[in-house]
Amino acid sequence: MKRGQSALEYLVTYGWAILAIVIVAALLWALGIFNPGGLVGTGNKASGFSFNILDQKYADTVLTINLGNTQGKSVNIISIKVAGAGTMTASNMSVGNATVFTVTAAPSCGATGATFTNVPVIITYDINGGIGGHTDSGTISGVCA
Repeated sequence: MKRGQSALEYLVTYGWAILAIVIVAALLWALGIFNPGGLVGTGNKASGFSFNILDQKYADTVLTINLGNTQGKSVNIISIKVAGAGTMTASNMSVGNATVFTVTAAPSCGATGATFTNVPVIITYDINGGIGGHTDSGTISGVCA
């Protein structure tokens, strides 16, 4: 009789523990923790750049990027390529200033609201009064506009 009661107590205890785990997992799922797109958020992110990426918008095949000059000297942006493709107009940037660039013919971001992660961006630039042919690279992530 004692063994039956002991076994039942163990089963009930384990049952409550499993129920608590299921409830916590359901709450995390409802909050979107298991949705990778939810982790990106509504804001876009950039990493790995020596330039300061102030803002970005990626819609269809057009990337608009607000680039801040942190190089210490004026620079001439030669090209910005997104995942190895895309073209933009060259432009000079003064020290500490920000300039908005639009890269066209970039790979498609996807449908509006879709997420993109770790898309490689390569910036080719010359330092005014210095050696040319510098590159800066990093990745962008966010939600397609």
